[in-house]
Amino acid sequence: MTKVYVDLPMDMHNVFRRCENGDRDMDRNAKAIVDHRIAPLIDKLSRKHPQWRFISQNYGMVSQTNDGHYVYKSYAVEEDGEELGAISLSVNWRTNAPVFEMDNKRLRAQRQRSGTTKTEKIDKAFKLIDTNYYGSTVGERMAQARSLAQTQVTNLERDARYTFERAINGASRQMAHYLIAHFDALTEVAALCDGAVRERVEKLPDSMAAFETAEAIHKAMQDGTGHTIMLWRDKMLTTVKDAQGADMISEMSYDAAPPYMAMSIGMLKLVGNKEVIPNIGMRVADNVFFVLPQGDTQ
Repeated sequence: MTKVYVDLPMDMHNVFRRCENGDRDMDRNAKAIVDHRIAPLIDKLSRKHPQWRFISQNYGMVSQTNDGHYVYKSYAVEEDGEELGAISLSVNWRTNAPVFEMDNKRLRAQRQRSGTTKTEKIDKAFKLIDTNYYGSTVGERMAQARSLAQTQVTNLERDARYTFERAINGASRQMAHYLIAHFDALTEVAALCDGAVRERVEKLPDSMAAFETAEAIHKAMQDGTGHTIMLWRDKMLTTVKDAQGADMISEMSYDAAPPYMAMSIGMLKLVGNKEVIPNIGMRVADNVFFVLPQGDTQ
C-alpha cells in the first residue's frame, strides 16, 4: 500500500511538518513548531527566497515544550519539489552556543571532511546557504536524465534477456522434438506436454519479441544512435557531439524538433514509466525519454 504524505503548516511562513496522512493529528505533527534558535535564519532565508519551502521530517532532532508542543530543529530546503539541501541546529557542547549545520552536494564538494558545514554565526550560515542552495543546472539535469536513461535501458535489456532465456530453457526439449519431427509449429509439440511446459512454450513469441525490442534499444544506447530527451520548461533537451566530439546540450522547442522525434515523444507520453514501444523507444521517467533514431530499431 502506497503511503500518502501531507505537509502541515507550522508556526512560520513556508515551514511545514511532513508526515503520513494517517498521523496528521498526532501531537508530534499537529503541535509542531520551529526551534526559536533557528527561526531567525529560516525567516531571513524565507524573505530572500519566498519560493523556498522548509520541511521538517526528522524525528531525532526534536524536543518538547511544557505545553506539549514538539520543537523541530532540522529541515530540508525545497524549491519546486527539488531538495536543495538541509539545515539543522545543534549545540556547541563547550559553550552551549547554537550551531547551524548545512549540507548539500555543493557544500560536500567544498569540504575536505565528511559531515556537515557548521558555523555559530547566523550571517555566515545565511551567506553559505544563499550562495550554495539552488536548483540543478541544465547541465546537471541533463546528466541525471542520461544516467537514468542508461540505467533503465540496461535493466530493460537485462530483464528481457533473462525472461527470453528462461522461456528458451523451459522449452528446449520441445524445440528438439520439433526440429527432429519437423513439426509445422512449436505449439503443436507443446500441446503434447503438460500445462506448465505448454505455458512456457506459448510465451516464447512474446518474450522473444520483447527481448529483440529491448536489445535494439540497448544497442542504440550503447552506440549513441538513440537520443535521451528531457522535457524541461517547455523545451526539449538532448545531447549532440560538437566538432571535437565532446557532448554538448542541444535545446529546442517542440516546433523546431525533428518530426519523428516529436511524434515519438507524443507516443511515449501515452505509456507508463519504464515501458517501451517497439520501433519508437522507451519512457524512462515522467519527463525523460529514450528515442530510437528515426523511430527505427534496425
